[in-house]
Amino acid sequence: RYWFRPGNGCFKPLNGPGSYINWFVQGLLAYEDVTGNKDLAHSLLPELVKNYEKWEKGWGARPWPNPGFYQMGLRDDGLFHDVDDREGTELTLSGNGARVHVNAMMYGEAKGIAAIAARQGMWDIASAFEARAENLAKLVKERLWNKDLGFFTPLRDDGTLAPVCELHGYSPWYSRMPLDEGHAVAWRYLVDAKNGFKAPYGLTFPVQSAPGFRVAYTGHMCQWNGPSW
Repeated sequence: RYWFRPGNGCFKPLNGPGSYINWFVQGLLAYEDVTGNKDLAHSLLPELVKNYEKWEKGWGARPWPNPGFYQMGLRDDGLFHDVDDREGTELTLSGNGARVHVNAMMYGEAKGIAAIAARQGMWDIASAFEARAENLAKLVKERLWNKDLGFFTPLRDDGTLAPVCELHGYSPWYSRMPLDEGHAVAWRYLVDAKNGFKAPYGLTFPVQSAPGFRVAYTGHMCQWNGPSW
């Protein structure tokens, strides 16, 4: 309600629920699993649809620390493109583009909207968002799976896959995207202390073998090029 309903007197960022990548619908459905209360999701369905459509249309976001604006949103290749810090991750090693996290999250949001609409008999909305989800799942597996690394990595704007594994590469599992058995190889990085994410005090964000990996205590306060800030 805070994000979608006016009149609560609270400050909201400029783009409201579009300020950062989010998974409102998936959160609402998890809330239902615990409480059995479906009223909130049903009442917010129009706003959830509008929010998804806003992400599709996109907007210009400033890619810190570079000048100018980067056009976020759904592009002609069928994938969502975004600035890495809109995921709450500044200074990543993979940079801007069709990032795994945003596309996995939008898959989960579309799938959830379809489910909420279907149980209310809104079949046009349900079928439209089911189609969106299926298309995103197809493209994530086709375009964002890095065969060389055995991991999901962002597709940069120059058409190349980022040569670095980051924790957000696990986002398709988080959003319950149907994946193939071969994708399970990605989990080997989770327990690898030399070339993977495993570290003495938790998981690193990029794998420790990634070019450019560093743990620094100077510079920008929100660095995601080493630790999981």
